[in-house]
Amino acid sequence: MTDWRAPRAAEIDKKLRDDFRRMIREYGVTSQETDPVLAVLFRSFAVQLEQVYKQAAETIPGVLLNELLSGIGARTRRPRPAQTIIRFSVDTEPVEISEGAETIGQSSAGERLTFSLDHSLRVSTAQLAVVLLYEDRQLKIHQGNDLSEELEQARPSFEPIPADLGLNPAIFLGFDLPPDEDLSRHGLFFELAPQAAWLAESLRRGVWSILNDKGLVESALMMKNRQGPGGIRLLTWIAESLEPQAEPVGSLADGFYGGRLFVLPTIPEETRVMSACPRGTAAALKKLFPDAPDSVLFRPRAWIRIALTSRPSSLDEDLVRVVPHCMSARNLEFLNQTIRFEKNGTNVPVEQPGSRLRRLVEVVSIKGESGQRYEPFTEFRVSPGQGRFRVRSGRIELEPGADERGKIDAFANLRLLLTDGALANTVPPSGITEFSRAKGEARVRLANITAAAGGTDGEESGQANQRFATLLLSRNRLITQADLETAVRAYDPRISSVVRSTSVQRGTGGLENVIELRVEIPKESMDLPAEEAALLQRDLEAYLRERALLGLNIRVLIQWT
Repeated sequence: MTDWRAPRAAEIDKKLRDDFRRMIREYGVTSQETDPVLAVLFRSFAVQLEQVYKQAAETIPGVLLNELLSGIGARTRRPRPAQTIIRFSVDTEPVEISEGAETIGQSSAGERLTFSLDHSLRVSTAQLAVVLLYEDRQLKIHQGNDLSEELEQARPSFEPIPADLGLNPAIFLGFDLPPDEDLSRHGLFFELAPQAAWLAESLRRGVWSILNDKGLVESALMMKNRQGPGGIRLLTWIAESLEPQAEPVGSLADGFYGGRLFVLPTIPEETRVMSACPRGTAAALKKLFPDAPDSVLFRPRAWIRIALTSRPSSLDEDLVRVVPHCMSARNLEFLNQTIRFEKNGTNVPVEQPGSRLRRLVEVVSIKGESGQRYEPFTEFRVSPGQGRFRVRSGRIELEPGADERGKIDAFANLRLLLTDGALANTVPPSGITEFSRAKGEARVRLANITAAAGGTDGEESGQANQRFATLLLSRNRLITQADLETAVRAYDPRISSVVRSTSVQRGTGGLENVIELRVEIPKESMDLPAEEAALLQRDLEAYLRERALLGLNIRVLIQWT
């Protein structure tokens, strides 16, 4: 079937003339001449119809697609905010910077745009002294990162040195800390090469560890990460992660630099440990820094080890640099607005007259005079008298709610999240240099180290059509055996095989259908097999149960190869 095309004015004009001649012929009137008045009338009417057809062709499919996406609870075709990475620095005491703190970026045309921080962080004078890469049983200094001044003066060698630290590759980060300081809630940005998708996935899946005072990995200092606002990764202690955290969903789930910004957890005082060097690296470090005295080379530092799961290409080429004291920020701005129905009506534009064009990303909340929260029209679980709303073509349609006595709301308070869309992509590196309202951050210096990117004025129709088709077909559910095995293999690249068996077992509520998955993983791919296997088993079971059919219990067993 060919795609429908809106008719042109000439085609409409010809159809009107032909229909007119045919109809007058039925009354016995034949003429080859056309009345000039009728000709002008037909032509004018055809031009107007052409505009109506064009508007319908541009508007109706998009509105219908939004309605369908909204009806199945999926993200509608909203604009996406641009994102950038901001680096902070202080000269003395650490500073806490809160989530949502607004910074000002200047576009290439001079517009002042708002960028809000995706998460809170702590900024200190801690310095990333050295980044070491371990791969193919060799240890080397990463050339993309600057060394501390003392190590730079020790005539470092950038050639790889043999070392036996296990089979899998790893990244070691060594930090020089001021007295009585630690790395709690510090942000680390990993700039990766374009082809390094494997490394981004490995950083997300891998186990992070703060090395103990002997330079070893121990279970109390191991961390895994989960997704946070804007796609950043929030590191959490494995010992404290008893329940898996839900991943954010919706239009604000990720940003252009999502998955490359990691935020360390709060480090308890009893676990603020430092070590001279990672165990097994002393001999290699002496060769990498031949002129460094032991007092400099083996000075107590805070060491972080990141165990990577695979390495299809060179780690040194795929990792560009690691930048501390960073946080991602997106072009988001809150708008608080009160709509008085008698004055403003119930169908209001998102934009206020005279403001620059900003697009709606998300309705944070709408509350009526009675204090009730308004719900979308697609939400069917609402109480009688509860207000409703829908978003169409940049406007918000409101259905006023009523209180228990039946009094209809006279006004509603809207809290909206807006973005400048693609315009924010024109903010260059170092285009953000100030907070919009500096309080405790007055002594913090800041600048974005990446250009803002990823902002859109709205999802393209083709992308939205494909996303809707995928959601409609699968809804990310596991139905067949192939679905289940594919999901398990995709969850962790270390899984080499999956064997499925089905049985009926006695449970707390009676007999239960149980699907048992025996997952094989190379034992040497884990530093602490017992702890890491238990964590993988728990997370994988939760991941599968969220997507499996109701009534199915899935159990995962880890086997070593």
